[in-house]
Formats: sequence, C-alpha cells, structure tokens
Amino acid sequence: MTRRVEEDVVILDITSGRYFALDGAGALIWDCLERDMTRAELVGAVVAAFDVDREQAASDIDELIAELADRGLVER
Repeated sequence: MTRRVEEDVVILDITSGRYFALDGAGALIWDCLERDMTRAELVGAVVAAFDVDREQAASDIDELIAELADRGLVER
C-alpha cells in the first residue's frame, strides 16, 4: 500500500506493519516502477531530474531496487 505525501512516497508493508518513506530520487524511481518503465527508462528519468551521470544513476537504481526486493516490496 502506498501514498503520496507531498513529494515523498510512503509505503506500508502490510505483512510486517512497517512503513518506508522514499524521497527525491527514491520517490521518482518508485513512480517509474509503478509505470512499468524499463531500467534504461528509469536511468534516463533519474539523469534528467537530478545532477547525476548515467553510471551513478544506474548504480543507485539497482541498489534501491535490491533493497526494496529484499524487503518484499517489489519483485525483480
């Protein structure tokens, strides 16, 4: 279950009852994931929105998705 709170995304993991908050790039990545964007599209969106190169954006995206998957919030 997710909610938009101003610029942030708040995620409730129903099974554990824990809340997670994503801001900035994390919120953008979550929005892109909900739109089923490809990895290349995700990287492009982050590069366009933030002052970061493609390599760093890709690394950050992979790290966030791995963390969300480890917590059971997304499927790879």
